[in-house]
Amino acid sequence: DEAACFSIQKGLQASRSFIKYFKHNDMEDLERLLKEQELEDQKNPRKARVTRKFIVVEGMYINTADICPLPELVKLKYRYKVRIFLEESMSFGVLGEHGKGVTEHFGVNIDDIDLISANMENAVASIGGFCCGRSFVIDHQGWGSVQRGLTPSASVMAGQAAKLTGRLD
Repeated sequence: DEAACFSIQKGLQASRSFIKYFKHNDMEDLERLLKEQELEDQKNPRKARVTRKFIVVEGMYINTADICPLPELVKLKYRYKVRIFLEESMSFGVLGEHGKGVTEHFGVNIDDIDLISANMENAVASIGGFCCGRSFVIDHQGWGSVQRGLTPSASVMAGQAAKLTGRLD
């Protein structure tokens, strides 16, 4: 999505991936790009089999405060065999009946999303973050990760926040 935040754009650039941006929340434009890619894949099926394709979106965009059209994205995911990477830093703790983010807001099965990430500074007023998804995706991601847990100071802050909100006894 062309309205993706600076952090996502820089992360994508750092990954050295081939990136195509679609117009903000425009599912017709995204589908046009996916159809173009499908035609490219037919020209070189061997390369297409080993190339991973992702739709990278924010649950709630920090630059626009718009909510992504997740149900439509899931339909496109299955139609064009791509993966969805959902960044939920702004929607986690805000959207959905229990604050579980845009998946809960739309009633989308969490298994339909390949990777969900969020930082803890917005909803929880702490540091750190989380990444969740199917075990084979998370296990693969963990091999290159620098740190896989909370620092001691962050653990204390998270524990105190949980006590204050009545989550822990």
